[in-house]
Amino acid sequence: MIGALRGHVVERQPPHVLIQVGGFILEVLLPATSLAALHEPGAPCLIHTHLLWREDGPTLYGFLHEEERALFRRLLRINGVGPKIALAMVSSMPGTALHEVIAQENVAALAKIPGIGQRTAARVILELRNVLAVGTAAAQQTAASEAQEALCALGYSSKEAAALLKAVGGLERATEVVVMEALQHAGRSKVRP
Repeated sequence: MIGALRGHVVERQPPHVLIQVGGFILEVLLPATSLAALHEPGAPCLIHTHLLWREDGPTLYGFLHEEERALFRRLLRINGVGPKIALAMVSSMPGTALHEVIAQENVAALAKIPGIGQRTAARVILELRNVLAVGTAAAQQTAASEAQEALCALGYSSKEAAALLKAVGGLERATEVVVMEALQHAGRSKVRP
């Protein structure tokens, strides 16, 4: 599998870009946001890729950011969402905006994306609302609550748990990671339940 390409932009041919990697020139299909952000021909670039094999041959999809590629891959796992629709979704909204639309269960906003109807939009929201909610304000509040409950279950008072969570910050991470870091911080600062 080709995970990424490091090379030079040869030419932009929307929705493709030609990238020279060593002695090869590869054609990579990019979302509009990534294509617009690419520098002029000759500029170095790093493209995160997803190689998809179909009956008509391989297609290499590229993304400037790992988060876009991860979102594209999550979308491909949804029944009825192919690469064309997934690329249209990633192209239409920056990742954070798409995350917010899904977290808010805004079917109408998703249905405005070309190639996506009401049913596909509803299916995408159903499949991804909990997965992509990490990072939203509501998800951070939920993560903080879960982390505090876990620390209290381990014997810390509510006040001690809150202080530990404040010390480690970054509640956009998985709850387990936050709790582990809070426990490590407690060990370093000698806070015991």
